[in-house]
Amino acid sequence: CPVDARRASQGSGTVIDPSGTILTNKHVIAGTLGCLVGFINEFNDEPYFGDRQIADIVKISPNQDLAILKIRNPQNKRLTSVDIKRGNSNPRLGARVTTYGYPAKFGTKITYTSGDFSGTDGSYIKTTAILEYGNSGGGAYLTDGAFIGVPSAVVKGELNALGYILSIGTINAWLGNSGLTL
Repeated sequence: CPVDARRASQGSGTVIDPSGTILTNKHVIAGTLGCLVGFINEFNDEPYFGDRQIADIVKISPNQDLAILKIRNPQNKRLTSVDIKRGNSNPRLGARVTTYGYPAKFGTKITYTSGDFSGTDGSYIKTTAILEYGNSGGGAYLTDGAFIGVPSAVVKGELNALGYILSIGTINAWLGNSGLTL
């Protein structure tokens, strides 16, 4: 997402409907007018930008670190998407959490980390899964594939750091709990 002629912001996102609506963090798109979106088919792929998919910013949460992008999609391609309305907002303590995204200095390959569900803190799910710069806006899931939220922040303690995932309950409440069609 270009900020100016020399700088860009990068992060991850989750396609949440087949027409190309993308859920990401507000801090990923802050200061931009839109983004160039790349896609992958398998974990070893580098993002494919061949169709030059442009995404416009259509909605930004005033109080949460959330934003919605919409791919222009002139060919009306049907995209693989995650049904966030069926997400899990009540994982059990100790449940395995997995996160996906493009971390550390504009990584070119998707990465996966896992850790335990460690509790909640307001609108956030806490996890021991490692979150790095670039994972922001990606997806967080339970081992059964249930979407639980968007990796958003890291809080460092004296010995360890906890990853903070904006919960699917908060996300669905912001979207009116009925999904989103744009």
